[in-house]
Amino acid sequence: MHGLNIGKRYIEGKPLDGGGMGDVFQFKDSYLDRFVAVKKVKLGGDKTRIFDEIVALQSLRSKHIVEIYDVIMCDNDEIAIVEEYVCGNEINQKIEKKEAIRSFFQLASALKDIHAQGVIHRDIKPSNLKIDSNNVLKVFDFGLARSIDQAKTKGFRGTFVFAAPELYSDATVAFTEAIDVYAFGVTCAFMLLGEKEFSKRITPKIPPCFLRYSFQESIKDSEFCDLAEILNRCIEKDLEKRPKILEVYQLLKRKLLRGRHEGALAYNDKIYKIKEGSSRQRVKNNWGSVIIGYDGYDFYAEKPEREVYINALHISDRYKLYKSCLISIGDADTREGYERLFVPFDSTHPEVVI
Repeated sequence: MHGLNIGKRYIEGKPLDGGGMGDVFQFKDSYLDRFVAVKKVKLGGDKTRIFDEIVALQSLRSKHIVEIYDVIMCDNDEIAIVEEYVCGNEINQKIEKKEAIRSFFQLASALKDIHAQGVIHRDIKPSNLKIDSNNVLKVFDFGLARSIDQAKTKGFRGTFVFAAPELYSDATVAFTEAIDVYAFGVTCAFMLLGEKEFSKRITPKIPPCFLRYSFQESIKDSEFCDLAEILNRCIEKDLEKRPKILEVYQLLKRKLLRGRHEGALAYNDKIYKIKEGSSRQRVKNNWGSVIIGYDGYDFYAEKPEREVYINALHISDRYKLYKSCLISIGDADTREGYERLFVPFDSTHPEVVI
């Protein structure tokens, strides 16, 4: 029995796995007709940490972070936190590479949102993640979370292997976002390796213990070599060498959107589409020519000859095109208006759809 007295609104359900500092139960919200997860402080638990979880969750808004609905003071000086209930699968086995990269992106998106609010999770690991019925990854259990202005500790707190090397120090450690980035990298390795192979890569077997692994072992395509490289930087022992999670997020987003952009040229009374499978179109008149191309990630003006301009800027080499621009051929100072060619260009900028 959970022993919670949280009023008639919530109908008792089943116990769930315990979090970092509390027992967790499923209840039914009778007012809103939905299941919720209710966490209470374990007897003898550190209430300061559970209040830290409340503060951390209240400040965060992200589709990849569990939402807090209510906080209830119970009998015996216990606290119940009513949270979003995630019905889904835990990450406890190897994930196929393509799907794993989508999970990396979702986890990076969650950490980007967490760090943007000045919060450090401090306990990112597979058991604190779930994939819901819509394939959306959710981060939960903020029992170790701290805001950056509270971010110091002495003595180890965290999860071995997923904890950054600096956390094993006996000295007072200042928490930084790099701690979450390290745990993110190790968690990504877990997804690619699976639990059995992952456990073989832990060395030594007693703390402090670290992962012996390079992402190039799993990510071998030349197209993704930059992704393997940045993930390796995430698990650098030197925190100064780790990237910001925003940098990781942006690269993952770029990889997931490969080939999904579409450009359009209005030329010779026609609309020419520039996209995957139809990625080049030459534009020309008497005063010059240029090829508009697409490499799967970006649009470019390529091989410009003579009097080619992008938004009135003369170009003589490969030039990256942004969302929209005006391509003109013919010098404005020496050619009459009717002699010049004007070609508007526009492109879509899609978002990752999970």
